[in-house]
Amino acid sequence: MASESVVKTSVLLREVVAAAKLGQKTTARSLLKEIHEREPLNEQALMWSAALAENSDEAMRHLERVLEINPKNTQALNVLAVHRLNRPRREPVVPVSNSPVQSKPVVAATAAHDSSHAPAGRAETAGLNGHSQPIDDMGPRLVRLSEVVRKQDWQCAFCKSDSEIPLDRCGVCGGIQILEDLGAYSSNRGLNETVLEDAVQRLRRELAAEESLSGHVNLAKALLNLNRSAEALSHLNKANEMNPGDGGLKLAARTLESRTLVLAVDDSSTVRKVVNLTLERNGYRVMTAADGMEALALLNDQTPHLILLDITMPRMDGYQVCKVIKQNPYTKGIPVLMLSGNDGFFDKMKGKLAGATDYLTKPFKEEALLAALKKHVKPRKEAGK
Repeated sequence: MASESVVKTSVLLREVVAAAKLGQKTTARSLLKEIHEREPLNEQALMWSAALAENSDEAMRHLERVLEINPKNTQALNVLAVHRLNRPRREPVVPVSNSPVQSKPVVAATAAHDSSHAPAGRAETAGLNGHSQPIDDMGPRLVRLSEVVRKQDWQCAFCKSDSEIPLDRCGVCGGIQILEDLGAYSSNRGLNETVLEDAVQRLRRELAAEESLSGHVNLAKALLNLNRSAEALSHLNKANEMNPGDGGLKLAARTLESRTLVLAVDDSSTVRKVVNLTLERNGYRVMTAADGMEALALLNDQTPHLILLDITMPRMDGYQVCKVIKQNPYTKGIPVLMLSGNDGFFDKMKGKLAGATDYLTKPFKEEALLAALKKHVKPRKEAGK
C-alpha cells in the first residue's frame, strides 16, 4: 500500500507541474491539497504550494513548513529570505472620504492574480491605498517566487523529469541527487529501480562516447541509489581526477573507501541481491560475482576485506576458488566464509581443508550474516567521523 501511495503522489505531482505550466493554478492547488492530505511532509509538494500561493504570507507559511521538515533545504531558505526582505511594511490607512475605507492587503506577486481586466503584459495588485497598482511599477518591494525559482530550473539526472525547484530527491523516480549525505542512499525507500537501471545503462553509453565530469558524478549517484557503492567509487575517483579541487567529491570518495569491502560470490542473483542490500544498508561496500571466474577477475583489481563464497557454482565450485585464493600471496590473508545450503560435517571439513575461515548455512538471517562479518573483520572508522 505504501508503494501505491508513493506512485499516486508522483502522478499527482506531475499533474501539478503540467497544470502550473498551462497557467491552471486553481487546478494545481486542488491537486496539491490532495497531496498534502496524503503526505503532509512532502517537501516538493510544499515548495509547489509556496510557488502557487495566493499571497506572500501563505507562501511563507509553506516555506517555513518545509524548513521544519528539512532545515537544510537551501532553496526554501533563499526564497523565504527574499519574501521577508521584500515584505511591504504596514502603513496607516488614510481616509479618502467621510466613510472610513479599509485598505486591501498587498497581494504577493506569487499570487494567481486574475488579470483578465488588466492590460496585457501588466499584472496588477492592490496597493496600500486600496487602488490597483501594476506589479511592474512596484520595484524591488515585491518578488515573484515563480521567477526566483525559474532561475534555477532543475532536471533529474536519472529520469529527466523537470522541476522549477531544485530537489535533493526526485519526486518522480525517487532517486537521490546529492553526495553530501551518503547515508541517505541506504535508507532511501520508494525508488523506481527500473528507471535507475535504465539510467545506469544510458550514462555508461554516454561516457563511452565521451567522458565528462558530470557523467561520472551522475553515474556514481545512480549506482549509489542502487546500493552498488563499490562501482560508484570508481566513478567518483575518475571525477576526482578530472576535478581535483572539489572537496565534496574527495570527501564522498574517502567515505566510501573507508567502508569495509566485501566480495559476495554466488550464482543465484537473488542471494547476491539480498546480501548486497543487507550489507550496503549496514555501512559495507559490496562487490558481487556470479561465479568463481568472475570473482578471481575482480580480485586482480581490488582486495576485499572479506569474501562470501558459495560452494555450488558452475565452472569452478567454491572449494576450488577458495584454494586459488589461499595459494595467492596477495589474497591468502583474506577471510573466506563459505556459503552452502547444507549444514553437513563433510562440507565444513572440506571447506576447512580448502582454507575457508568459517561456514554459513543458507538461508541465513540478516543478524547471522552481520555477526559473521563482525567476527572476522575489524571495524573501520568511516572518513569524516
